[in-house]
Amino acid sequence: MPKVMKAKKAAKQKQPRHDPLAHDILSDTIVVDKKDRNAKKKLPKNESSDEEDNVETMDVKTSRKILQAAKKQSDEFQNEQDAHQRLDIADDKFDDEISDEEDEEDEVVELAEDDEEALGKFMGDGSQKKTLDLSAIILQKIREKEQLQNSNYKSETVQDVQDKVHPKVATAYKKIGSILASYTSGKVPKAFKVIPSLANWEEIIVLTHPEKWSNQAFFQATKIFVTNTNVVMCQRFLNMILLPKIRLSLLPSSIHQSKQMKKMKLNHHLYESLIKACSQPPAFFKGIVIPLCEQDCTLQEAVMVCSAVKKSHLPSMHSSAALHLLCQMPFTSITQLFIKTILEKRYALPLKVIDSLVESFYRFHDKDKHSVVLPVVWHQSLLHLVQIYKREFTKEQKKKVYEICKKHSHHIITPIIRKELNTNISIYDKKENDSSLNNNQEMKVDNEQEGDDDDDEMVE
Repeated sequence: MPKVMKAKKAAKQKQPRHDPLAHDILSDTIVVDKKDRNAKKKLPKNESSDEEDNVETMDVKTSRKILQAAKKQSDEFQNEQDAHQRLDIADDKFDDEISDEEDEEDEVVELAEDDEEALGKFMGDGSQKKTLDLSAIILQKIREKEQLQNSNYKSETVQDVQDKVHPKVATAYKKIGSILASYTSGKVPKAFKVIPSLANWEEIIVLTHPEKWSNQAFFQATKIFVTNTNVVMCQRFLNMILLPKIRLSLLPSSIHQSKQMKKMKLNHHLYESLIKACSQPPAFFKGIVIPLCEQDCTLQEAVMVCSAVKKSHLPSMHSSAALHLLCQMPFTSITQLFIKTILEKRYALPLKVIDSLVESFYRFHDKDKHSVVLPVVWHQSLLHLVQIYKREFTKEQKKKVYEICKKHSHHIITPIIRKELNTNISIYDKKENDSSLNNNQEMKVDNEQEGDDDDDEMVE
C-alpha cells in the first residue's frame, strides 16, 4: 500500500509554481517599486485586494526623475534654436559689411623701398628660388651665440635672465639651484629634468647658478642632457657648463698647489661625467676635444680628457673624422696627444685619414732640428702610425716617412720606425710582387714551349 500524503503536502503540490502568463504581462505594463512588491508579499490576503487598486499610481521619486529629464530635453532644444538664430543674425551682418566694403573705393597704400624689400622677402619672390635649410639657420645662430658668449655661461647675468623669464619660474629654478648646490645623492627635482625640453634652456639653466653646483649634480645633469637631447644641445651643454667646471677644478688655487701640479686629480664624479659625455661622440669631440685644442689648455686637462677617451668606446667613423680635423689644425703638444690616444685605439681608418696623418707629420721636413724642437709625443704618435697602418702605406708615403726620420730623429724611437718600414711589405708591394711572379711564370712557360718546338724540329 502506498503512503497516504498529508494534507499540507498535497496543498503545496496543487499550488502553481509561478503566476499565470497573463498576470505577468499586465504587471509589466505598470511601474511598481521593489519595496512595494516586497510589502505586497508580506501583507495578508485580505489587504492585498485593497492595495491592488492603488498600484496604478507612480512613486514620487520616479515621477520627479521623469519631470527633470523632460525639462532638460526642453532646455537643450531651446538652446539649439537660440544658437541657430544667432548664427543667422551674424551671417546677415557679415553680408552687409561685405556689400558696404565693395561699394567703397579701393585705397592705394604707398610703401617705402625698405618695406617693399622686406615684404618681398617675406612673401617670396619668383626670383628667389633658394630654399631655406633649417639646420643651417640653427647652426648659424648657435655660432653667433658662441661668438657672443665665448663658451662661458657667465656671459649673460642672472639679472638679465630674470627680466626675460616669468617671476614664478625664476623663483622656482633659484630654489632648484640651491638644492643642486648641496646635492649628494637621490632623486633630482622634476623641474630640472624638464630643462632639456625647453626652448630657452640656456637662460633657465643660468638661473640655477651652475658654478655653485656640487660635483654629483654635474654628473646627474650630464646624464640628463646626454640621454635626452640632440647633438647640438648636448654640444652646447658640454662646452658651456661641463668644460669650464673641469678646467676650474684642475686650476691651482694657491702657489703650494701649483708646485704639486703633477699630483692633482680630477674629482670622481666629474671624471664619470666625462666618460658619460663620450656616449654622444660628435658632441664630445665638438664640445670638449676641439675647443681644448683651440684654447690654451694645460697638459693636465688634456691628459684627463685623453684618459676618458681611452676608457670609453667611440665609433670609428666619428674618431676618424676627429683625427682628420686634428691633423689640419696647427701643431701643438695638446693636439698631438689627442692624435696619439686615438691612434692607440687601433681603428680601421680610411685611406684619406691616413694620408692626412702622413701629411701632418711631413710638414716639418723643411725645418731643421735646431729651428724646431719636437716633443717626444710627436715621435711616439709617428711610431704608432707606422706600427699600426704600415701595410696601408704607399711608396710615396713611405718615402715621406723616411725623409721625416732623416730630418727629425729620436735616439730610441726613430730606429724602431725605420726597422718597421724595412721589414714591412705593404698591400701595394704585395700586388706588385704577385704581378711580377705571374709574369715570370708566364715567361717560363713560353720558354719551355719554345724549347719543345725546337726539339721536335731536330727529331724530324
